[in-house]
Amino acid sequence: MASRQGRAERPINPDDGPLEAFAVRLRQLRKECGGPTYKEMARHAGYSSTTLSGAANGQAMPSLQVTLAYVRACLKCAKAGSDRLEAAVQAWTSRWQELEAQLNPASLADSSTTQQGDALTSAPAGRIGAPDSAHEGEQATASPTNSAAAPLEESDAQGLQNAPTPRRLNVLRRRGGQVLAAVAALILLGVAVLIAKNIARPGTAEAGSDLPEQSPDGRHPSVSSPSARGQDDADQVQVDPLGPESRCGPGRSGDAGVLLRGCLRVEDERVLFALKISNPGEEAVEVTAKLSYVQSGQYHSCQSADGLWHGTIPAGGSHVTKPTDCVVQRTHAAYQADGLLAPGDLQNWTTHQLSPNAHVYPDRVLWRCKGDVPC
Repeated sequence: MASRQGRAERPINPDDGPLEAFAVRLRQLRKECGGPTYKEMARHAGYSSTTLSGAANGQAMPSLQVTLAYVRACLKCAKAGSDRLEAAVQAWTSRWQELEAQLNPASLADSSTTQQGDALTSAPAGRIGAPDSAHEGEQATASPTNSAAAPLEESDAQGLQNAPTPRRLNVLRRRGGQVLAAVAALILLGVAVLIAKNIARPGTAEAGSDLPEQSPDGRHPSVSSPSARGQDDADQVQVDPLGPESRCGPGRSGDAGVLLRGCLRVEDERVLFALKISNPGEEAVEVTAKLSYVQSGQYHSCQSADGLWHGTIPAGGSHVTKPTDCVVQRTHAAYQADGLLAPGDLQNWTTHQLSPNAHVYPDRVLWRCKGDVPC
């Protein structure tokens, strides 16, 4: 009879190095959780069985999102409680950070790791089901992304490297007239296109920006009626969808046929988190969502109903959870919204997604998306 664990994994000696020791600990966790197959784990993680098995092969360092997806999938297969899951996430986040410091200490000294930047965008997949920051969706910001890290400090040295040399300045002076003329022409053309767009198609999603219509209190709408808004570009980050200094990450498609986006908004004294769920299909879809947030690499539950929301998304419509149900006081830290989605009224999470990463300083906000790219 075939073994439940399937094909035997390549032996690893934990004494060969920190990467091998990390992989052995992942395998031990899987064994302690009853030895589920990677196919079983994939149903809870939001990553393929190949990605999960690769995290524990000792040949390459897995992203933080994949690592946490692996851990959550093991514990989910073992029917672990939420307290044990949260403790495991914190413990394995610390272990991953220690491994990163051992393998690449220079990157930690200069900035947040690229893995954490990815979890921002996307990436962890299936939270209890595993973040992908979040997530083959991350294949996650990070970020998490990769999950969120401490805010990046701006480097004077980097500024010097990017400063123009005297030779470059001379070239710019000689060609300044041509460059300025070309830039001015492009700006005028862009303004003309935007004006024509708004005049030609007033009242539609294409007219103007991607901002949702605001309610009387200046916030976002709860549920939009079926419209072209449900057909937004799933691959694009949405800028200021909840108002100034807000971002929604790329949409991740789940089994229910809807798109899940993680969103957050930074205000003067607080940071708010939300999920945007869009249904581009032709039939209404019933779903359950769970929102939490990441602050400086640590996961936290939302204050209202533990971040849970259940409802029906109309065909071509969307729903944005209430940001005031998940809010934290603004501090000098890095933040991400972390979302899970399940079809129907069950909490069998099949989709996981992280928002872009907001590095919040006292006087400004730096947004980072997949690959630690400004957005």
